[in-house]
Amino acid sequence: MGDSFRLATFNLRHAAPPGHFARIGRAAEACVSLRADVLALQEVDAAAVRSFFVNQSAWIAAAVGAEWCFLPNWTHWALGRFGNALLVRGQLLDPVVVELPGSGAARPRRALLAEVVLVGGTRLTVAATHLDERRRSAGGTPAIRQLEAVLSVLAGCRPPLVLMGDLNLESDSVVPLLRDTGFRWVDAGATFPADRPKRSIDWIAAAGLSLGDAEIPAVGVSDHRPLVVTARRC
Repeated sequence: MGDSFRLATFNLRHAAPPGHFARIGRAAEACVSLRADVLALQEVDAAAVRSFFVNQSAWIAAAVGAEWCFLPNWTHWALGRFGNALLVRGQLLDPVVVELPGSGAARPRRALLAEVVLVGGTRLTVAATHLDERRRSAGGTPAIRQLEAVLSVLAGCRPPLVLMGDLNLESDSVVPLLRDTGFRWVDAGATFPADRPKRSIDWIAAAGLSLGDAEIPAVGVSDHRPLVVTARRC
């Protein structure tokens, strides 16, 4: 497909399907099968007891053949770290952390923002994130304010722009904000829960790119299914 490339987002749930221990080998195989050039992972562990002290970002990146960056949202000296990762087949340039508003003190929400250069030379600005799951708080729905913050930061970045992650929001909340900021999105279908998906809370959106049809494969290593989209420059 010439200059096309693949974008994927996957809430990994520390590679543990509900009722099972972490299975990093199977998770790595699943991520390889996505054939993603840019892969955003959420709920990734590093040096955590529950996932046998594996640095999951590094393990999966080695299997995929990608550069990687890990952003912890939560750290405990005895239990390890937990957060988001961005993997790129190519180069990751100067990743930065964007602190998001309305986060809970126990598990703050952040976005990982980076310029990436793919193997074929395509340059993108990517924001990977996992927004708050609380439906309401004193100031409204935290994830909506967090999404507004991520889109505001992306608006000042070099296009093309890509937003990827588990937004914990469905289309009635996400689509108006994407439309108002010039982003395209994919009507992907449900990704959660993995066994019988009912909710469309995992998103890939872009500005300055055309997006093809979505794939939502059943990979059996999380409580979410991954979302994969083929993209190309407009």
